[in-house]
Amino acid sequence: MSMPDMMGDSNTLGNIVEWRNTIRFAFLMMGFNVYASSLFTSLSNGPVSALISLVHSLVCLAPLIIILPLIFGIGSIWYAVPITELTTLVLSAYLMLRYGRHYGFLKDGSMQD
Repeated sequence: MSMPDMMGDSNTLGNIVEWRNTIRFAFLMMGFNVYASSLFTSLSNGPVSALISLVHSLVCLAPLIIILPLIFGIGSIWYAVPITELTTLVLSAYLMLRYGRHYGFLKDGSMQD
């Protein structure tokens, strides 16, 4: 029995490969976002860490999972993860630059030595 037969649809395997390519770069962004949230938690700045998590889960991901399929069809649900991770990445980078000098991991507000 072939893999597509086990999944019940011959198009399923093709869809898996297609959507894997859509979301694979989201995992790189996800790592940075988790790092940023963990960094602020370890620096005892819970509100900033909570902001990153809240924006990720409730502000971006949940609404996109509901809205994207309504507007663009069911296949667009796969774009919710990359859009969410990119949005959270921008917020995380901004917060790290904003608080970097305060906590001492950036000099003069830049990443240069």
